[in-house]
Amino acid sequence: MQTLEQQYDMELQEQNFALLVAARVNEIRSGSAQALDFKPIGGIHYTEEQRKLMFADKIAQAVCAHLETGE
Repeated sequence: MQTLEQQYDMELQEQNFALLVAARVNEIRSGSAQALDFKPIGGIHYTEEQRKLMFADKIAQAVCAHLETGE
């Protein structure tokens, strides 16, 4: 069972991720988005922050595609 502090921390992390996705959606829709160009560490691993940004980008692209096509 999570403590109240753990629940608050999780909600804060989720909110921050949602804001990251929203910011990326805005960049994509405005045409100002630049491609993410991360190089894996040691050729195979990405940092946690890089993985988070790549996942947010993937979600943002899906949202934008849905907004454009309605599908």
